[in-house]
Amino acid sequence: ILNEFKLFLSNHCESNEHINTLMHILRQYVIGFFVYGANLPNPNDWKKVETEFGQFLLNKNISTGYIKRIIQTANRFIKFIHEKRPDETKLFILRPLGSKVLLGREIRKTARKKYITDQDFKIITNKIEPTLIPVVSLAYFFGLRRSEALGLKLSDVYKQCLFTQRQIVSVGGGFTYSLLKSKTSRQIPYWFTNAENTFHLIKNLRKQHPD
Repeated sequence: ILNEFKLFLSNHCESNEHINTLMHILRQYVIGFFVYGANLPNPNDWKKVETEFGQFLLNKNISTGYIKRIIQTANRFIKFIHEKRPDETKLFILRPLGSKVLLGREIRKTARKKYITDQDFKIITNKIEPTLIPVVSLAYFFGLRRSEALGLKLSDVYKQCLFTQRQIVSVGGGFTYSLLKSKTSRQIPYWFTNAENTFHLIKNLRKQHPD
């Protein structure tokens, strides 16, 4: 079933790096905990120990964002095996950690950094020009630099994630793009919005210089 899931990912992901990362997450944390740690090879039993799974993730020296990605991958795998074997596997969603637990953990780890709350964000979007709301919203929802948000295209919106691989560097005589500063590409889940809203924001994005 793991090989079948990898084949499924190859038809839905842009890069082998992304596929390999998801498969590592699945083997190391999901299969590692439920099958080898809790001795529950049948996925139908995984819901019984989701609280223990959450504590297992909290005890790991990994970022809050990575924990979210592990949970998302686990639920994606459960949905996949249910669709492949509906008579054998129930469809359910693992919720091992509440959003408040993850948010509290994230704030504790980044206590010295400035944190924009939802209330702050509403104030910001009420104060700025309406034409700037799409780029500001994309930067806020996905943690993007201004140049990265301005470099997004409609083709970057996928069902499971936003795929970003470019940034605007110049607007003179047409738009000029370059690769991202940190990586060649990034796949960012829809933790704070959804694919439909993301598509709408990019569609209304006013291309301009990031400065």
